[in-house]
Amino acid sequence: MNNSEKRKALSKNPRWVSVNILSKMEKTDAHLDKFLDAEFKSNNLTDQDKRLLNEITNGVIRNRLKIHWVLQKFYNGNLMNINMTLKNILYISIYQFLFCNRIPDYAIVDEAVEITKLTVNEKLAKLVNAVLRNIIRQKENIGYPDPEENRTKYLSVFHSHPEWMVERWVERFGYESTEELLIINNKPRKLWARVNTLKTSRDKLGIELISQKIKFENSKYNNDYLSIKNFGALNSFSFLQEGLIYIQDVSAGLAVQLLDPQENERVIDFCAAPGGKTTYIAEKMKNSGEIIAVDVLDIKLRTIEENFKRAKLTNIKTYNSDARIAQLEPADRVLVDVPCSGLGTLSKKPDIKWRQNLTQIEKLSHLQYEILVNASRHVKLDGVLVYSTCSIEPEENSRVISKFLSIYNNFELERAEQFVDPETVSEKGFVETLPQRHYIDGSFAARVRRVL
Repeated sequence: MNNSEKRKALSKNPRWVSVNILSKMEKTDAHLDKFLDAEFKSNNLTDQDKRLLNEITNGVIRNRLKIHWVLQKFYNGNLMNINMTLKNILYISIYQFLFCNRIPDYAIVDEAVEITKLTVNEKLAKLVNAVLRNIIRQKENIGYPDPEENRTKYLSVFHSHPEWMVERWVERFGYESTEELLIINNKPRKLWARVNTLKTSRDKLGIELISQKIKFENSKYNNDYLSIKNFGALNSFSFLQEGLIYIQDVSAGLAVQLLDPQENERVIDFCAAPGGKTTYIAEKMKNSGEIIAVDVLDIKLRTIEENFKRAKLTNIKTYNSDARIAQLEPADRVLVDVPCSGLGTLSKKPDIKWRQNLTQIEKLSHLQYEILVNASRHVKLDGVLVYSTCSIEPEENSRVISKFLSIYNNFELERAEQFVDPETVSEKGFVETLPQRHYIDGSFAARVRRVL
C-alpha cells in the first residue's frame, strides 16, 4: 500500500479519528458527544474500533491535565507552539501508555509514528518516536506535584481537574471526599435505563434481560430504574425502539419523583429538552391530563416529540418559548429543570470541566433565577413547583432557591424525603446527590408549594 492509499485508510483508523476529534474540539465550541455520535453513525469503523475510539477520546479529555503534565516533562520545546495534530497524536499515545495496559507500548509508538508520517511529516515522526520512547523508559518514575507541598495542585494534576474546581470542592467536601469525587468523575459512567411502566415493569423487563443474557442491576433509589452492564448487546434487541426503556440517569428521575405528578393534572415542564423528564412525568400520570413541554429551540422540541411518539404518549404538547418570558395558563405542577454548568455529570461529559469557570457559573445562576421566577407565575394556588439542576454547585442550587423563597413568600419549601429516598435528601430538605456518595450523577432539586 502506497502513502496515498494509507492516507485514505486513515478514516478507518480509530486513533487518527480520535486525533481529528480532539483537534476539532480545540477549534469549536461543539461538545465531545456530538463528534463521537457522528462517527458512531458512520460506516467507516467496526464496532470494536468504535469502542476504542470512544475509550481513547473520552480518556484523553478526562485525563488531559495529567497527560499534558507528562508531555511537558519529555517534550523539549514550548507546548504553546506545538502543531495541534502532533500534540494530539502525542496525547492519545500517552493516554494509552498510562491507561491501556492491554496495548503493547511498542505498538502504540509504531502507530503514532506512522500516523505522524502520513499527516504531518517525516522529521516530526522522528520526534514523536524519540519522545514516546523516552516516556516508556521512565514511565514508572514520572513525578507529579508533591501532595505534602500543595495538596490541591496534586489533586488537580494527578486526577485532571481544573485547580479552581478542586479548591472549591476541598473546601466543601474535605480532601478525601474530593479525591473520591475526582476518581469517580474520571471513570466511565454507569448506564442507567428508566423502565416505561405504561408498557412493562422493572421485574418483567428484568426477566427478559436475563433471558437475553444482558447483565443489569436495580437502582436502590428508584424502582423504575436499572443499570445495564453491556449496552452494546442491548442494541441488538428492540427495548429502545419499542419505547420500553429510556436511557436516563437515576438522578434525573428524582426530580420527577419530587414533583409527584398525578393523573389528569395539568403540568408545565420548562426547559424540557430532550424530553426525558417530560416522558417520565407522562408515564407517572398514566398518559392522562396535559403536559406542556416548553423549550426555546425548535430542533429541541422536535427531539421531545420524537421521544414521546416512540413511547406512544399522547398527553404531551410542545410550546416554543424562552422560559424567562413564556406565558401560559397556570398548572397544577411545574417542573423547571434549568440550564446549568453540568458539573454533576462529568463522568459522562468530561469536556464540561474544561469549559466551565466561576464567571460562567455566576452568569448561569442569574439566568436560573430569572427562569425560576417566571416559572413560579405559572403555578396554581396550592400547586407545586420543582426546581432542578444536574450541578453540584451551591450558586446554582441552594442559593437560587433560598433567594427565591426569601423574596416570594407566597411559596413554601416542602421537604423532599416525603417523596424520594431519604438518603438523597440534604439537611435542608433538598434533593442533593453526589457521585462519590450516591454513585449516580450529581444533582439538585427543591420542591416548593404556592400557599398564597
